[in-house]
Amino acid sequence: MPPRRASSRIAPAGTSRWLRPTLCREQEGRPVAPVPPTAGRCSFAGTDAAPAREQALGPFWPIASASAKSVSRQEAAMADVEHLERALQGVEVWNRWRDRRPAVRPDLCRADLAGARLFGANLAGTDLRGAILRMANLRQAMLLRADLSEANLDKADLVEADLREAGLSCALLREASLHRANLEEADLRGADLAWADLTDANLRRANLSGARLEEADLRGADLRGAVLAGAGLAGARMGLTILDAVDLSAAQGLEHVRHLGPSTIGVDALYPSGGRIPAAFLHGAGVAEAFIAAPLGRWPAYRSCFLSYSTRDAGFAERLHADLERRGACVWRAPHGLQVGDRIRDALDEAVSTHDTLCVILSAHSTPSRWLGREVAAALEAEQRRPGKARLLPLVLDDSLSGAEGRWAAALRNGHPVADFRAWQEPLAYAAALEELLRALQA
Repeated sequence: MPPRRASSRIAPAGTSRWLRPTLCREQEGRPVAPVPPTAGRCSFAGTDAAPAREQALGPFWPIASASAKSVSRQEAAMADVEHLERALQGVEVWNRWRDRRPAVRPDLCRADLAGARLFGANLAGTDLRGAILRMANLRQAMLLRADLSEANLDKADLVEADLREAGLSCALLREASLHRANLEEADLRGADLAWADLTDANLRRANLSGARLEEADLRGADLRGAVLAGAGLAGARMGLTILDAVDLSAAQGLEHVRHLGPSTIGVDALYPSGGRIPAAFLHGAGVAEAFIAAPLGRWPAYRSCFLSYSTRDAGFAERLHADLERRGACVWRAPHGLQVGDRIRDALDEAVSTHDTLCVILSAHSTPSRWLGREVAAALEAEQRRPGKARLLPLVLDDSLSGAEGRWAAALRNGHPVADFRAWQEPLAYAAALEELLRALQA
């Protein structure tokens, strides 16, 4: 007996309001497929685009998407009533059914699941093409190789969801919560991720060609090997974002990215981009001036450096930052004393811990501050955990360290290396201290 299919807008007995098969339907033996909301919007839709998709993605083409037809071209596709009824019995019952029937590929194509409570649901490999999942709770859901092409996931909760190799081409994910979601090798071409929360998300080798990422939060996201050709990034937030092995030359709006901390942009990202990355983006990400201006292959090697200081020492800090960058050091600076939000301050604190070297400016303006004691103590602890890697280089502007209280101050006075910039306003003394600092920063 062939599987039962959902009829037009009439839910099966017992169907709740949040799970109605309103898009996949068949009447009197004739397939009826209304135009989905996303039809015609995305250039990646259509079965004739499949060869181009596979060529663009190569080995990264998700298995589920490679075999799937476009929603707008699969007019006879519809959700399976039995599968809907199983889902309606709750996540626990659904997951048990999946465990007992591992060979069955669930068919929830174009089902209306708006607001559905699917926390931890096993939806691996499920056909969810064109499904309405707006504001659905998919937190920690298993969506490995699921086909969500052209699905509406606006404002959905996908925190810590497993979306590896999922097909999300042309999907709507505006304002979706994807914190710590695993999107490795996912197909996100043409997807709308504007205002989405992608903090700490795994986007390794994901294909984001033509995706909309305007105003998206990409802090802490791992984009190693991702495809960003034609992706719109204007207004996106970055900080501690990993962009290794990424060709950024065809990404759009990089000059308008908001940097809330340094990011990792490796040589394997700069080489494929051929120098076609806006300087404003590289500066904001903390890339040294010498790396931006020098020909490829002629860059000096210095440890990455985080410069921490009081706003009242901004004159010295800005001068030092400019001089270090001109010499090829990778420096990111953050003044203390600004009125910033907790999330920004958290990003700065994490940036301090991830850089090779913390250069903290010690002066009468900073030594009494609690933030300085916290940062120095953390750096000293990191030196013990990672000898030879995590390093602290205090920059002394006056004699305030001699009278400072706390274990951190005692540790610095007890033979810890410091850079003496007490005479920094004298050109010769400043130049000599700068050379000493550069030698200390050499990798």
